[in-house]
Amino acid sequence: MLVYDDTNGDSLRQEEEVSIPEGAISVTDRARKVSLTQTTSSGLEPYCFEDLPEGEYNVSVAVPDGYNPTTVLNYALLVEPGSETYLDFGAQISSAALAEAPDTTGSSRSLLFGIFGALLLLAGIALGVYAGWMGRAKSRGAVE
Repeated sequence: MLVYDDTNGDSLRQEEEVSIPEGAISVTDRARKVSLTQTTSSGLEPYCFEDLPEGEYNVSVAVPDGYNPTTVLNYALLVEPGSETYLDFGAQISSAALAEAPDTTGSSRSLLFGIFGALLLLAGIALGVYAGWMGRAKSRGAVE
């Protein structure tokens, strides 16, 4: 089982979408004899609940704070002898969490735009001075 960062929000896990840390996975059988929990960690490897007794289980997930689920958070699972089941649960960072995150790209982009704007301004001033100088030179030549 994996709680993954659904970066593109399509509810389907791609290879590059990694596990989100601090999520929670719970596996409980319907008879309430088995109750297992696991906190998720970052990376690409799913967490495995091995050697579950045969039966019907409810798998539920809690996404970490700052994330919104992009898939269902509960799944009814029938465990049969020798079976393997892979479950992926997706979540995407919330807009509120994005707003609180520091903007690491905006400040460098603003600096580049500022430098570019200053260079354009200097080029405009230089062109104006040159045009004024050429205009005066032409008017002097016509009068003489």
